[in-house]
Parts: sequence; structure tokens; C-alpha cells
Amino acid sequence: MPFDAPYAPLRIDPGLEIRTLTALRPYRPSGFVLRHDELAGKTLVHNYGHGGCGVTLSWGCAEQAADLVGGRAGDSVAVIGAGVVGLTTARVLQGRGYKVTVYAEDFPPNTTSDVAGAYWFPITLYEEGQVSRVFLAQFRAAAREAYRQFFSLVGNPRYGVSWMRFFELDEEVPEAPEEPRVEGEELYPGKQIVTDPARALGFPYAVRHHGFMIDPEVFLPALIEDIREEGGDLEQRRFETREDIAGLAERHIVNCTGLGAKALFDDDEMIPVKGQLSLIERPEGIDYGYALGRGETDYCYMFPRRSSLVIGGTKHVGREDLETDDNDRQRIFEGHREIVDRLRKSVGQHWED
Repeated sequence: MPFDAPYAPLRIDPGLEIRTLTALRPYRPSGFVLRHDELAGKTLVHNYGHGGCGVTLSWGCAEQAADLVGGRAGDSVAVIGAGVVGLTTARVLQGRGYKVTVYAEDFPPNTTSDVAGAYWFPITLYEEGQVSRVFLAQFRAAAREAYRQFFSLVGNPRYGVSWMRFFELDEEVPEAPEEPRVEGEELYPGKQIVTDPARALGFPYAVRHHGFMIDPEVFLPALIEDIREEGGDLEQRRFETREDIAGLAERHIVNCTGLGAKALFDDDEMIPVKGQLSLIERPEGIDYGYALGRGETDYCYMFPRRSSLVIGGTKHVGREDLETDDNDRQRIFEGHREIVDRLRKSVGQHWED
């Protein structure tokens, strides 16, 4: 789809709301943990702490975690956690011939991953200056592999992965040129900077590219179905201590517990980041999305899913409650209505009320 093709009319109104959801992102300023360890004589691989990038990096980190298991085809592996990181890790392990059981307290649709915006775009992953070269190499490799895997799923309706026109909007033209993205500019096909409001959804500046939209309501159930079809087991279980995990029968364990790793493995660096989004009715033909940054907690994004639009966003660092915040909800709807008004004016007569 050419970027300057017509934009289907967009309407965002509280009367279109389907539901509002909250979740806690597992954020670490030094980035995710992906390393080999041991627990009571068993292989333990950590794969957690992906912040707002769990979906984006899932397949790539799963491949690296599988590399660290070090077993043989036919060995049994326990995957702890049934969010997107745990489920993709299970699938990669199955692809290498392991027998896999996924243990988790919650399964989709009741995981943090079910509340993900799920646009392929690394965000809330690490803090500049607090990451090592080793981590950045892991990140780049994971991003490239995840991109390759999602690319292979585009067009398969079972997985809910599709292309989308995406705009990073700004109220002002930045004084300095944008820095190249760490994960690689080649992962953003068609990327260009535009300063014509008529080509930037009514804003004076936009970075636009084509990217993947992953629908969790489709993608996560498909992963579970694949795991079961390949002989994998899913068992609901709550782990209170490391001793509980050590008591598992499997000799290889992959820890994909996300925020749960803070207590289970004494990770004091783990910080919850509360996010809230609303799902609203989707108009026909919406094949574009956007994000407008307005500070650490005051920003807006819109992504189209198969049966709804996702609008957000919030980023409350250190908040641990899951209560819906009416002030955030009101701000999100008002912010998006302003964006829609500007978009409507930029396309002029092509839209009708």
C-alpha cells in the first residue's frame, strides 16, 4: 500500500469503546535478561524483562534462549510463563525436537501479552547509558530474527500478522537529524521523513514506514494450538519459590516469568510500568497507525487489530496497581480526537462525517 494512498475515515469516540484494559510491563533499565544459569543441578535459562517489547522481540529471544538450553532432541524442557515470550520459546524448542511443557498461573487471554499494543516496534526496553555491548548485540540479533519470523507469517490468517502504514508524529520539526535505530534501519521498510502536513496526518513532521501489526487475540491462541498439536502440554501452576521450580521433573527449565522474576529470582532491577489501552470499534479500511509522543506518560498511539482499534497510551513507571484510571482514559480519548481532527483537515474533501 503506497503511503500517500487515501486514508480510510477514522472515528474515535467513547461511545465506540469495547473495553479498557491495564497491564504491567516488566521493565529493566539495563534491558532484558537472556542467559544460562543452573538451579539444583538443572539447566536454567532466563528469558525475561522485555518491557514493552515482548511481542516485538519474542521469536528472536526465543531462538537465543533455545541456543542456551544445550540439551538434545528428545529432552524434556519446562517453560515457565505463558505470555508471548514463553509461548514462542516453547514453539522454537519444539522445532528443535524437545518435548515441552508450559507451566503458568495464567494463560491467554489473561496474560500481560493479551494487553500489548503489539505493533512491531521496540519501546520501553532499556535506558540509554545503562546497557552493555553484550546486551545490544543480543537485542540487535533478536530484533532481526523476530522480524524474519513475523515476516514469514504475514498473510496467514491463523496468526493475525499484517502490514500497516505507520507514522511517528511530532508537533515540531526536530533541530537535529534522527539517530539511526540501534536494531537496524533496514527493519523499517519505506522509511522516510516528511514535513508536509498533507502527507503527515496533518502534523508538521512525521517519520513513516511500513511495519507489522500483530493481533494478540489471534496470535496467542494460534501459538497455544500449535504447541498442543506438536505434542506439548500446558499445565496451570503457581510457583512461589525457586524450590518450587527446582522440583519440576524436567532437567531443562526456561524462565519466561516476566515481572514474576522479580520475586522468584530476586531481580531488584525489575520495575513495573503500568500501561492502559482501550479497544474500540474498528471502522472499515483502517490500514494505518500512528504514535504521537507527549512526554513520559502523555502520549497517544493507535493500531488496527482484526476486530477493533487499539488506542493508548500510558507509561506509569513504578505503578503496580491494575485499576483502570479514568483520567488516563479521558486523556487518551481526547488526545486521539485531536489527532483525528487534524487528519480529517489534512485529507479535506476525501472524508465525510
